[in-house]
Amino acid sequence: MENTYKGILKEIQTAVSQSVNLAEEEFYQKIVRGNFIKNMGYERRDLCIKEYVNAFQKSNLLIMGSVEERWQKGLSAFVRKMREYSCKWGILLHTEGIWLVNLDIIPNTQNGFTNSQVVLEIRYRMNTDQKYFKYFSSENIVGEKRNAYFFKDIIDYRNNGYKGNEKSWPAYESALKRFLDFYVEYKGDYGDEENIYDNIKFPTFVEFVNDRTKCGSLKSARNSFFYIKDFMQARTQNGEFDDPDRVKKVFRIFCLNTRCRM
Repeated sequence: MENTYKGILKEIQTAVSQSVNLAEEEFYQKIVRGNFIKNMGYERRDLCIKEYVNAFQKSNLLIMGSVEERWQKGLSAFVRKMREYSCKWGILLHTEGIWLVNLDIIPNTQNGFTNSQVVLEIRYRMNTDQKYFKYFSSENIVGEKRNAYFFKDIIDYRNNGYKGNEKSWPAYESALKRFLDFYVEYKGDYGDEENIYDNIKFPTFVEFVNDRTKCGSLKSARNSFFYIKDFMQARTQNGEFDDPDRVKKVFRIFCLNTRCRM
């Protein structure tokens, strides 16, 4: 399935690059309606669908296309349209990329983060969130899996719980995204549980380090733990991420050297 999403994204990027002079309505019909909506599961009739001239609404999600010269301006106009249609989720397809937005995220005017309600961002010619394109799908936003909510929670934490500085955030964000993506792939979905984070245990972190990182030292393992720890403590009281010493106990292979330090 992962390769399927990669193929869909590549097809969209190719279509966009070949359609640079399209008017907005044509862009919507060819790129948004004819490709993204069709291939990402939004044509299923299990939820109420409304369609406008250049927008598609399914439940509380709005999908639009924009050929505005500056993507920042297009994104701002899109957020206003989301509010007009009372949608908390939104997907904007632009000639520069694709954005997933959630208006339930509370911005924090005291920090320096921009686009404080953007959950995922794909910029076609940059190394952004291409690997998480599957979370733009119907099943992961308005369907039963709802796994896009993991990434919404990360941005909520960034805005209102993260105590570090903006320069350090990319390391935290990368670790959290990779860890929760690992959980989705091997453990379960966000779904409708009261608090999915109560189900995430320390052994899942151990599997993540072994299978999804190039960790080769105790320091690297502990860094990964600390990137994830505060977020998990803010989301659950299960105590699974309270004790950093568990990292040393589990990853003994890194401590064979007698000079191993905490």
